[in-house]
Amino acid sequence: MTSRALVLILVLLAGAAQAQARPDTLYVNPSLLVSSSRLTALAGASVAIGEGAEGMATNYAAVAQRSPRRTRRWDWDTTFSLLGTPVDSQKDFENDLRPQTSAQPIEAQVGLYLQYMKFGLGGFGRFSTRNLCLDGACSQQLSANTAHGGLVVGGAFWKDQLVIGLGFNVTQAWFVHDAEDIEYTGTSFGVGALLRMHHQPFRLGASFLLGHVGRPTTPTSQIADRPLFAGISTPHKISVGASVRLGPGSERYNRVSQSLVDEQPKYEGAPVLPFDPDHDVPPGTWLLSAQLDLVLPVSNATTVRSFLFGEPPVPAGASFYVVPRLGVEHELLPKRLRLRTGAWLEPNLVRGSQLRPHVTFGFEVFTLHLIDDWSISAALDAAPRYFAASVGIGWWR
Repeated sequence: MTSRALVLILVLLAGAAQAQARPDTLYVNPSLLVSSSRLTALAGASVAIGEGAEGMATNYAAVAQRSPRRTRRWDWDTTFSLLGTPVDSQKDFENDLRPQTSAQPIEAQVGLYLQYMKFGLGGFGRFSTRNLCLDGACSQQLSANTAHGGLVVGGAFWKDQLVIGLGFNVTQAWFVHDAEDIEYTGTSFGVGALLRMHHQPFRLGASFLLGHVGRPTTPTSQIADRPLFAGISTPHKISVGASVRLGPGSERYNRVSQSLVDEQPKYEGAPVLPFDPDHDVPPGTWLLSAQLDLVLPVSNATTVRSFLFGEPPVPAGASFYVVPRLGVEHELLPKRLRLRTGAWLEPNLVRGSQLRPHVTFGFEVFTLHLIDDWSISAALDAAPRYFAASVGIGWWR
């Protein structure tokens, strides 16, 4: 074989491999509620609440907002929630009128932060997996997974009335079939802020998450005889919102912690901070939270459906979207039971789809005191062709 023939064969093989690869990217949907049970029940309207480890995923400022119960220089918090879609006919994840009845999803969120004085450091992760049986006996499976995590730092300023957080984010997607494991990774940054004025029953919040495109870490162009995406696309997202407490004691919404009181200089005529030690009395039994998400467009992206089922790709995320969210929480039995409900409007991310309204509901119940006050929470998110249920465990705050 001559050298010219060998070069020609190599060029043809390279062209065939290139033809097998997909030119489009996988769109990572930033709208669906993969969140804690509390925030799921509040329809995701949480950017202006910013409380606890569960709040970091939507507003990085939560990492440095001190709990009113905090009495020392340091504190910590953690959260865990698990979400599933138990009804086969209600698994239209992409709002494309085609439920993925054969794909079994599992989604979860975890979070942990540590605080010292007015600063905080924490991390969170959101995980989603969908398993597809490739044969009748389900001896061959194809798994499509996504993960979004962040490392967050923040600080509280102006006597804890302004809290700012910064985050470094990693988004991953990986596909598994037998011994094959292909991974995509992308990184970005974000910022969040929370304004909580003393003696006022409201908060204002905002966040910005920088979008990015993640590329594959291996040159493989296909898995399970399916061509792989060129990358993963995450859009730019801006969220703005407000929350307000209603009812007797609502002026205590932004009360401060004992640790902040101890840090302030003591002198005659010093400002009186809104501290009170009676934490078993809610700061107003009603909490209302409203939020707008602004999702910017991406180009040349599609959903995971075309990969899982071998269908022609449909463009996704190609327009500018506005996602309104509204949540309500009521502490029906002080320090025993909270009820939550909400609504949000899912955008038509996939070409040819329509806006889809969601209704959410949930509760949190106090369980026991062991080192701290523990609670169990649950939530439902229902929409046409979609139904999800979430459970979580954490602290009663």
